[in-house]
Amino acid sequence: MESKWYKKSYRRSLVDMHIEDCDESFLSEFSPEAYVEYLRCANIDSAMIYLQSHVGLCHYPTKSGVVHKNLVGREDVIKRTIDLIHKNGMFAVGYYSLIYNTREEERHPEWRIIDDLKTNTSPHQRGGRYGFLCPNNMEHRAFVKTQLSEIAEYFDLDGLFLDMTFWPAVCRCECCRARFEKETGISVLPEFANFNSADSALFRKSRYKWMTDFATDITDFVRGIMPNVTVSHNNASAVAAGWTRGVDETIGDLCDYVTGDLYGTLLGHSFSMKYYRAVSNNQPYEYMLTRFSQNLSQHTLSKTERQLTQGVLLTAAHHGANFVIDAIDPVGTVNPEVAKLIGAAYAEEKKYEKYLTVGKPVSDVGIWYSITGRHTSFDQSVNSLNGSTVLGETLGSNHVLYDVVTNKTADTMSGYPIVFAPAIAGIESEHIEAAKKYVRDGGVLCFSGVEVPEFLDEFFGGKLLGFTENKNSYAAPTEIGSELLAPFTEKYPLSLSDKHPIVKMEKNGVRVLATLTTPYAHPTDKNKFASIHSNPPVLKTGHPAVAEVDYGRGKVIWLGVAFDGYPGRQHRGITMAILRRYFGEERQTLITGAPKMVEAVAYSSDTEWQISFCNVGDAEDGRKIAPFEVSLAIPKAPREVKLLPSGERIDFSYENGRLKFEAKELDLFAMYSIIL
Repeated sequence: MESKWYKKSYRRSLVDMHIEDCDESFLSEFSPEAYVEYLRCANIDSAMIYLQSHVGLCHYPTKSGVVHKNLVGREDVIKRTIDLIHKNGMFAVGYYSLIYNTREEERHPEWRIIDDLKTNTSPHQRGGRYGFLCPNNMEHRAFVKTQLSEIAEYFDLDGLFLDMTFWPAVCRCECCRARFEKETGISVLPEFANFNSADSALFRKSRYKWMTDFATDITDFVRGIMPNVTVSHNNASAVAAGWTRGVDETIGDLCDYVTGDLYGTLLGHSFSMKYYRAVSNNQPYEYMLTRFSQNLSQHTLSKTERQLTQGVLLTAAHHGANFVIDAIDPVGTVNPEVAKLIGAAYAEEKKYEKYLTVGKPVSDVGIWYSITGRHTSFDQSVNSLNGSTVLGETLGSNHVLYDVVTNKTADTMSGYPIVFAPAIAGIESEHIEAAKKYVRDGGVLCFSGVEVPEFLDEFFGGKLLGFTENKNSYAAPTEIGSELLAPFTEKYPLSLSDKHPIVKMEKNGVRVLATLTTPYAHPTDKNKFASIHSNPPVLKTGHPAVAEVDYGRGKVIWLGVAFDGYPGRQHRGITMAILRRYFGEERQTLITGAPKMVEAVAYSSDTEWQISFCNVGDAEDGRKIAPFEVSLAIPKAPREVKLLPSGERIDFSYENGRLKFEAKELDLFAMYSIIL
């Protein structure tokens, strides 16, 4: 058993096994030999395997829970599978579902998460497939520890993965009510979604604290009984779900490495990979993606080999460990054709593994994403999560090297010449102080919205007076902002699709780059308007919509509405204009003529730079990308540039601190090594 096994593993696997036992055929054909042959064919070097599932049935001879009916008489089948995994030179990670447990909700109704007080029921009682157990119920917590003790005694594991460490619903059970009253003195759980209520804010913070307490308790227990086994929790909720999950970065802090199953676009994956890389205690972080072309419910629909390879190589570009999710057939068999598919993708990734420990990430821009700020108090369309993700797509498609700043890493902002904080919210006093120091020391901070009144006050002497009534508003450039917001003008200003904050700024030196213009809308008579079909700009308010100010040796830019998190082409264009105004293209580490479907990821050390180019377009298009020019700002002339893994030498020039070479025709992925 190797406690640092994850440092050697880049090709990982899980085959979902959330299988009921209501039919005698279910799992009846499961074979350790066939399963391990599937892993071998798929080029797997570590396998996660189910010891129990969301269903709540155990795949081992439990005394505390319920054994899967069709494994009775062969309860050792998973143990034999794990032994065979080890015999074939692979690592074995056990899977355990903490909060999703249907069978135990049915057996112990007092453990349920109750989210509907009118009927005093759980989602499962109202017809949902999943049973949810409350982490504040101490009997449930004791049950989990009992099962984990059984697992520790029975299995030989390298790692343990604890799934679903989040609130799947807003629990209002007696355990939650009693704990809230004990800790706050408030006897009635407040309305959860009222962001302007002090009691609701207390409840939200309590749920973060409670989930951390639960996860810490379980993690410490596991480490006590399995000291040589790595522990990780599913961190998908950190970037793939909203504020109701009640998860902050303390869950990731408990993990030996950060991991989670994520879905969406490739550029969205890129943002999530950067986030995981930033918060993981150890590298490589683990990135879970599925082989399914649509979703898990479409059991037989798979990505093509090119699509899966594209996703796997994007993870490699970020120096992460790949983890591909498949799903078992109800009878317990696995599809050998899927094994071939995964194996082909991993065969390509394997070529690059020995290069995935070079240096540290190179980034010009930081995106400050606040995990506790995935909300808006004022009914805005952009929050810290969706705004940061869209901004990441904007930067990535424009070949800007960026990374993710988190609340955990806010004190490292000095490493970025400019930091964007779209719709920043949910930050604490230490994060505010870190931002002030960053700007005082010469950094450029662009933040949007009014969720952090301390920023408005400190930087601009700003006070929030209210909001426009209409969700359509406009930013009209002033004379000094005309170039920034071009082609928009005072008469034809930039359209925004949110209520706009009305802010008074009193600090000397504030420069207003755009002012707020609103449609004509009568405050009481809804039938008085300028245009029946639309809401064109009419009323010039004079209130700031975009402003800048000097602060120490740095600058702060404020956007009233987080349009840097809007996906529209013209809003993305203004975002790039802001970047160029405060961090000109000539200063960017990377300048390239690559098309927008190419994202770049770079690493550097004292002796070597590495840059990868990822085609994030349609993998099935099949068209290759023509050679393109690359210009990199590096500290000294390199000795050689070569294409990996072939080692082919690339012609280059070096002048005025910039390396220039022509990247070769690109299919899905290319990695270049620059030896200094």
